[in-house]
Amino acid sequence: MTKTQPTHDQSPVTQQADQQYFAQSGTQPVQYVLAAKSLKGVQGWLQFFVVILVLLSLGYINSFFGSLNHLSDPVAVVTMIFSPIIATLALLAVAFITMQKKLGKWFAAGTYLANTLFLLIKSITVFSVTSSSYSGRGPGSLPQLLGSVVTTIVVGGLLISYFFVSRRVKETLVN
Repeated sequence: MTKTQPTHDQSPVTQQADQQYFAQSGTQPVQYVLAAKSLKGVQGWLQFFVVILVLLSLGYINSFFGSLNHLSDPVAVVTMIFSPIIATLALLAVAFITMQKKLGKWFAAGTYLANTLFLLIKSITVFSVTSSSYSGRGPGSLPQLLGSVVTTIVVGGLLISYFFVSRRVKETLVN
């Protein structure tokens, strides 16, 4: 009768229990699978962006009525044109995202695209107004305009890309 020597990693009791366990016919070691958190639902970053879209729409509704007082200002005219468009797109995006519809992704991307376009036009308008001779404010800064344009495009692109790259968006907005 031969006895197996325990390795230095296992005690004799543990080694004997392992041999008995694996000696049973047709049994395999038990594998445990941890359940991963579901990415379905308006949670996490998607919920954050829904809150941002609500705040964005409220801000642009306020901007629209504020710009009505300054119709002689070109920046106010641009704001008056874009504000209702962006506010409507943002509210539609919120509605469709909370209903978990695919259109929510498109309305959110449209909101951020319209917002980016608005900010670009507003920056160019501010630059042209401040650099014109009648304003009396001195020349506009071209490097500042270029920095504003590049920053606006990069941030807008990142916000839009979230809705097309995110796994949560893909698993939530399915209807």
